Amino acid sequence: MSDNLRGAIYMMIALGAYTCNDAAIKWVAPDLGLYQSIAVRGVMASAVLAGLCAARGALWQTILRADRKNVAWRVFAEVGGTICFLTALLNAPLASVSAVLQIVPLAVTLAAAFFLGDPLGWRRLTAILIAFGGVMLIIRPSADSFDIYSLYALGAVGFIVLRDITTRQISAQVSGLQIALLTSIAITVLGFVISGPTGWETMPGTALFGLALAAFFILLGYVLSIAAMRHGDVAFVAPFRYTVMVWAIGLGYFLFDEVPDPIILLGLAIVIAMGLYAFARERKLARSGS
Repeated sequence: MSDNLRGAIYMMIALGAYTCNDAAIKWVAPDLGLYQSIAVRGVMASAVLAGLCAARGALWQTILRADRKNVAWRVFAEVGGTICFLTALLNAPLASVSAVLQIVPLAVTLAAAFFLGDPLGWRRLTAILIAFGGVMLIIRPSADSFDIYSLYALGAVGFIVLRDITTRQISAQVSGLQIALLTSIAITVLGFVISGPTGWETMPGTALFGLALAAFFILLGYVLSIAAMRHGDVAFVAPFRYTVMVWAIGLGYFLFDEVPDPIILLGLAIVIAMGLYAFARERKLARSGS
């Protein structure tokens, strides 16, 4: 099996794991509350990440002064993105929220051009603008079916863009596992702080099982997404990110009886088409040495 094919398989499974995590939280959180669910899942995930960091000697690794600001911004962005995404997820269909996030790769391309000076031609810029029109079809701000939670989904996109831009500025000396652990701890602490004053709901065995599943799947997604980037070429593997919608639509239908309407599917098709075009254009420019 070629490295590119292996990377594509890892990416598809990773996205399936992330979506299963989302589904588990969507299943449990209505009874326990969002922040209690985040806190309990975070304890489980942080414990495993701490063990992995210790095994690799990264648990007490000192972060260089030059990286601390970017690591802090990345953790902040990850926390903000998690809260916005899960808030939208609990109040809107899984496929609808996941569809909005498909604009992220193009939004990162646009942000990298503005803030990091990456080249961006008029063709890819046009693709980004058309894709944004597709997102407007998905969220339809005036539609009652999505309502105010469209803003939370778009807020998640903004935080994810900030996360990816700051990640690019962190040196290779900083362990990815260490960053993941710091992020997990920050999200867990936030969950405890916000859920504490209101009191906790009793957690039945089914809820603990759901949160354990969520912790397992989010860690699996993290590990496999790293493996995907290390085994395959980015230009080859990246388009397979869009397979997340297969998982989101399937789980939304079988677990929550959610069926995306034709306008959402049309908007999603526009976003994916523009994303694939942008990836193809980037690959062509890389081959030509432009």
